[in-house]
Amino acid sequence: MNRNKKYKPGRPGDPGSQGFDDVFTSHKPGAGPESKYDNDHHHVRQITEHTLAFIEKNKDRPFFCYVTHNSIHRPTMERPNLVVKYKAKPGSDQPQNYPTAAAMVETLDKSVGSILYKLDELRITDNTIVIFFSDNGPLRGREVLKPLRGGKGNLYEAGIRVPLLVRWPGVVRAQTVCNVPVISNDFFPALLEAAGLKVTDPQVDGESLVPLLKQTGRLKRDAIYWHYPHYSPQDGTCQGGAIRRGRYKLIEWFEKSINGIHTDGALELFDLQEDISEQNNLANQMPQLAAELYVKLKQWRKSVGAQEMTRNPYYSPEKKK
Repeated sequence: MNRNKKYKPGRPGDPGSQGFDDVFTSHKPGAGPESKYDNDHHHVRQITEHTLAFIEKNKDRPFFCYVTHNSIHRPTMERPNLVVKYKAKPGSDQPQNYPTAAAMVETLDKSVGSILYKLDELRITDNTIVIFFSDNGPLRGREVLKPLRGGKGNLYEAGIRVPLLVRWPGVVRAQTVCNVPVISNDFFPALLEAAGLKVTDPQVDGESLVPLLKQTGRLKRDAIYWHYPHYSPQDGTCQGGAIRRGRYKLIEWFEKSINGIHTDGALELFDLQEDISEQNNLANQMPQLAAELYVKLKQWRKSVGAQEMTRNPYYSPEKKK
């Protein structure tokens, strides 16, 4: 991971050094070169057109196309005439509605639609897997996802529960729903298996989703994990780690448990089946389960070589004030 987003070909951690043959780099509004198109603030049109050209170029051979749109994302900006369209709708003045964000969603939707249409046009739809996935939940505030708690930058459900749609013609049946929790780590082994390959490195952290997509079996693992060992500019609090096994999720807040010294609230245990809003911490009511999940969480971090937080020897409560 690099400290800045200024792409340089061949730099470790950048896409060009991770096996990608074709790399297109863009920036958030005001952070770098602007889009070559008017009112294309988040480069949606530019990214999409580059994607279409890539697909056209590689239509006669297997390809992997990873499209990371910058939208929708702050700052909220969109073509004025499209924002006016949503401002004119009934209820647009209500605090839960956001005309600019709605306009941004329409632009992104049309972008995705044009990519799908290109697959149809080239007659490769039936031989192409499409995955639509979000990287994190929304900012808190007007974008809160009630009844889910939290948002981007923390480990409550609104921060980590995101949309995932898969289109695999002839394999995934249309309009089916799978309720098994999965994580983005699973894409790598899943795409390998879909291509007729297998993961050979036992250190790969993820499990193929193909049995779920084909409805031929279940996953072998009994838990999934998260690790967020730094402070978040969205949340402002210390982050932590989490484990979900079945209906239960345990969160460890690192600042309250660092170096094995636990303070009140270091562990939070929730029953997501009965308490999707994560309001009732069961850690003290179910200490045995909390301890069991905590051991598994620490074992997983060790097994994947996760970077651990360390106590700041120069920390001063007075300076914090």
